[in-house]
Amino acid sequence: MIRNTKAITFLLLLAVLGSTVIGPLISFNNISPDFLMMAIVIVALAEGAFAATIVGFLIGIVLDISQPELMGLHALCCSLAGYSIGKLRGRLILDSALVAGGLVAIAVLSYEMLYLLIGSGVVGNEFIRPFFTRTIPASIYSGLLSIPVASLCLLFGFFDYED
Repeated sequence: MIRNTKAITFLLLLAVLGSTVIGPLISFNNISPDFLMMAIVIVALAEGAFAATIVGFLIGIVLDISQPELMGLHALCCSLAGYSIGKLRGRLILDSALVAGGLVAIAVLSYEMLYLLIGSGVVGNEFIRPFFTRTIPASIYSGLLSIPVASLCLLFGFFDYED
């Protein structure tokens, strides 16, 4: 179960403030870092698959409210990302923030790609252009920006766990 509620609270606060305040300020060409996925990945690394799946589902449901035609798709994609990274956590050496940064980049890329694939089939939007012009830059940007956040998490001992 969740052992470090201070860590979860810090990360959820970072996700909300990052998405609503910081993200729009540091975005360029309509590309901003995905603070929500960053929080899901760090929860997965700190707490494991169960907590990350729940946090991912809750964040996804909140995102789904804005797009009723694709209701549940954000929740599915965020839950899958949290579960997948949470299952990997025991196989990773988390003494470097670069590992967390790489995982955030991979998670954002996977999440956005799955969302675009399913969303383009349901709503009829494009896939190729948004993938190359928004998804790939956003995943790189999110991964790079998550390195200092992961460094803080390492400093505060969020990733110290025993299985």
